[in-house]
Amino acid sequence: MLSCLVFCLSLTACIEAVDLTLDYYEEELVIYGSVSKGVGEQVVRVGMTRPFRSVVDKPEIGANVYIIDQLGEQYTFQETEEGTYTWDNTDRQVEVGDSFTLFVELRDGRRFQSTNELVPKNVPVKDVYFELTDEEVVNEIGNPVIDRFIDIFVDIDVPDTDAPVFLRWETENIYLFIEAAITDTRCGLPNIPRTCFVYDGFTQPREVVTFDGSDKGIWIGRKPFDSTFNQRNIFSIYQHSFSGTSHQYWRDVAVVQEQSGRAFDTPPAPVRGNMVNVDDPGEIVLGHFEAVNVDTIRYDIWRQDLAPAQVPPYCFPRW
Repeated sequence: MLSCLVFCLSLTACIEAVDLTLDYYEEELVIYGSVSKGVGEQVVRVGMTRPFRSVVDKPEIGANVYIIDQLGEQYTFQETEEGTYTWDNTDRQVEVGDSFTLFVELRDGRRFQSTNELVPKNVPVKDVYFELTDEEVVNEIGNPVIDRFIDIFVDIDVPDTDAPVFLRWETENIYLFIEAAITDTRCGLPNIPRTCFVYDGFTQPREVVTFDGSDKGIWIGRKPFDSTFNQRNIFSIYQHSFSGTSHQYWRDVAVVQEQSGRAFDTPPAPVRGNMVNVDDPGEIVLGHFEAVNVDTIRYDIWRQDLAPAQVPPYCFPRW
């Protein structure tokens, strides 16, 4: 027994502590924000990444955040939440042709500056339409099954000029739900059915959709074809026009997502953008600043737009 104890102690004496701290756990600064055409709340977020450079986790408080336009006028962002800085441009509407540069000064003295970004013209949307798509997928037990989707497409009207066009789309969905009329047992009268609008989130076919040079059949949204199509679906399509610098940033974000297999969350992604340290250009800064022109298109799909027999019921028969 004693010999076994001595043998065990001799084994534990050979165990050495191993430092599992890896270089890529280092925190990195993220600056992400935009200025968009019109009047509204313009937002810049400043913070530090988590390990693996995932998303902004630690807000940078007390920073001095401002932009300077093409006329040399300066507009300061106020810290409305920790790490979130906003500018309500009620007295200074953003117009097509305006350009802005973002400046961020941290409490430790580091200074950062973006490239100069120009607010472009928007590109008209000529048509929005949907298609029913059947796609073979593998279910949870490994069997191939056919899933049906509603895919949303747009056609755009690209201007006949030599100026390049850079676009990005986001599509989100709300569907209509009307309650059933149920008799109130307290007074014997039927209640008045209420109409509810249920937010169903973003419906991207890919996490980032950018303009690929074709002006027709641009795939900008996908939703499973389910019982929510029994009444009305409203798709809000946000078309962002921006600079070539921003286009490259979002292309890089798309590549990162495809390689990592992660669903896209609120930007910034772990991609370097157009922010640089004025005194140390070699410092890694994630995120991006852009000037955008956002066009919003509402697109409805009603039950009568679909063959009634196609729309899946809410409750399937049990037999």
